[in-house]
Amino acid sequence: MTVFKDVLTTKRYDSAYWQGRFGRFYLKHGNIKTAQQYFAKAIVKYPDTALLYQGLGKVYVAKGNVKLARKNFVKAVALATTSLDPNLVEFEADLAGLKI
Repeated sequence: MTVFKDVLTTKRYDSAYWQGRFGRFYLKHGNIKTAQQYFAKAIVKYPDTALLYQGLGKVYVAKGNVKLARKNFVKAVALATTSLDPNLVEFEADLAGLKI
């Protein structure tokens, strides 16, 4: 990712889709801090994108913060319900899978 650092800051990649993809990449590879930065920054710019809240919720799961994970999964479910997002079932499963 560092080789293409300048490319990743272009307008083409400045979208909720790509910012979410980058966040998921870093989360998958254990770089929780960078993943959180991507999701948090994208949520400020694209606050109505359920996938971003799901991603941030997964960051908090990885960090062991169930309270903030739940908050973000609830937001993802609410947005997905409103927008008829096809990922709603996945978001609901994430929320239901949290251990209190």
